[in-house]
Amino acid sequence: MKTSPFSNNVDRLVFMSNYNGGTDNWFLVERGYDEIWDRDGWEILVVKHIDGIQSGIYVLPGVELTYRGPGMHITSQFKCKDTTQDIILLKNQSDKPIEAFMTKYAGGNDDWFTVLPGQEQAWFRDGYDMLVVKDNVTGNRAGVYVKTGTLIDFNGF
Repeated sequence: MKTSPFSNNVDRLVFMSNYNGGTDNWFLVERGYDEIWDRDGWEILVVKHIDGIQSGIYVLPGVELTYRGPGMHITSQFKCKDTTQDIILLKNQSDKPIEAFMTKYAGGNDDWFTVLPGQEQAWFRDGYDMLVVKDNVTGNRAGVYVKTGTLIDFNGF
């Protein structure tokens, strides 16, 4: 019989990537308690709720976040819709080239790709992963946490 990591006081697992040090393990976080990670660059924070819903955000160090419940955090740069395809597909709808990468937690690699305006980039994944885009001129970055079968329109910064 498979045991659940969840209990009366714990209804979520939290994960912080390790692109800038530390570990990338899942942690149980009890309601009302804080978790602090010491990082010095952009990282991915993911929360997995007891009902299986996952939410993620791409953050810089020094950001304080309050978890208020399950659901997706999508910034205005992205428009996402579900598809029946077995890929995650990014379409650059902006008027500038962008750099994009998909984390490797659901398979594949996390190499950066240049995506020109009007072009698409596809990733084959099996589950949830974070898509990150950046503007090499301004340094602006944004990320969206999505699952396989998602079409993502990037509309610019």
